[in-house]
Amino acid sequence: MFSNLNQMIDQWLAFEQKSQTATSEPWTFSTTRKTPKINLYEADDKVVLTAELPGLQKAEIDLKVQGNSLIISSTPAENEEKPETYIYRERGLTAFNREIKFGFDIDAEQVEAQFENGILTVTLLPVAAEQPKTIALS
Repeated sequence: MFSNLNQMIDQWLAFEQKSQTATSEPWTFSTTRKTPKINLYEADDKVVLTAELPGLQKAEIDLKVQGNSLIISSTPAENEEKPETYIYRERGLTAFNREIKFGFDIDAEQVEAQFENGILTVTLLPVAAEQPKTIALS
């Protein structure tokens, strides 16, 4: 039983070594995430969103509130100082558009946003529910 397992592991390792030496680069990474990483938390009656946006400037960030959605997008300006070729690049600035939907409509007038040290912080409040109105009889 273990001999078969050892044989399978040896075959797998041999395949891994072949596939790594076949590439022209000494290492390969696969990164498919093109949107910023976010955290959400509740504070009192508010929802706070933080997003990592390293390398961006305030002017390159667009925020939009539509119903129950917050849309964060950016089209960063091209940096003029770039080397001819990168040995390895993981932090390229690419355009993105991320929509976060909430279980409540957002009060667009009460949204607060701050951007400092590459971290975007957005504070959201739900639209105030209409209070029942008592009508006096005449």
